[in-house]
Amino acid sequence: MKQSRKKLLTLAGVILLALAIWRVSGLLTPDRALPPVALEAPDYYIENVTITSMDSSGERRYLLKAKQLAHYPDTGVSELKLPELTQYDTAGGPVVTSADHGELTSDKSRILMKGRVKMMRKQIDGAVDVITSNELTVELDQSKKREADE
Repeated sequence: MKQSRKKLLTLAGVILLALAIWRVSGLLTPDRALPPVALEAPDYYIENVTITSMDSSGERRYLLKAKQLAHYPDTGVSELKLPELTQYDTAGGPVVTSADHGELTSDKSRILMKGRVKMMRKQIDGAVDVITSNELTVELDQSKKREADE
């Protein structure tokens, strides 16, 4: 009698354990799974950064300034605080674009400006063109854009 009671209790314990495992696995289906923990963290920060890009003839293409740059090694993206981009062009005066935040792509061909974006260009006749927006994408390297479009 004691042996059969012991076997019955052991069997009941195994059944309860199996039910508990089944129940927990049902809760963790892909649509209910916990979101992955973000492991990505910046590998470096630069305060009051200035980046200058030159073309093949040594002429300045653009000047990028930011209060802070944070680089993320997993994606290669750099986040910018208070970015200000000055683009130099032979067709007219420099174009100055500023925003609250920005993201510089890993291949450095594009900046996504976000939050109180302002773009200004002083014309030869002295007039100033101003464009404001909440978001603006600036293509820094037109050759990479053309390659992607083809």
